[in-house]
Amino acid sequence: MPGGESIEAASGTRLLDAAFDAGALVPTICGGKGECLACVVTRVTPYGALSPPDRLEKKALGSALILRGERLSCQAKIEAGCVVTIPAKPGGPGAAASPGNDIESSSEL
Repeated sequence: MPGGESIEAASGTRLLDAAFDAGALVPTICGGKGECLACVVTRVTPYGALSPPDRLEKKALGSALILRGERLSCQAKIEAGCVVTIPAKPGGPGAAASPGNDIESSSEL
């Protein structure tokens, strides 16, 4: 998806589910349970467009990575229109420094 792709997703939809529905390849080993950290996405804009990080996500990523804009797509739910980047070379938290694929979401409220 070089150059990005826009998708529609209902408010409350997990980011991972919205990406899969759009045909985006987001890696996951644990099946979306928040255990493998393979589904980390980055550069979520605007900040706050996704649900607040839950306890599992905070424990898995830590506050520094969350503040840097990294989120688990299997845990984060869309609350408003946003743009996220799926790292081109997944590798877990902190590995998303390289450019990847952008997905833009328009949330239906």
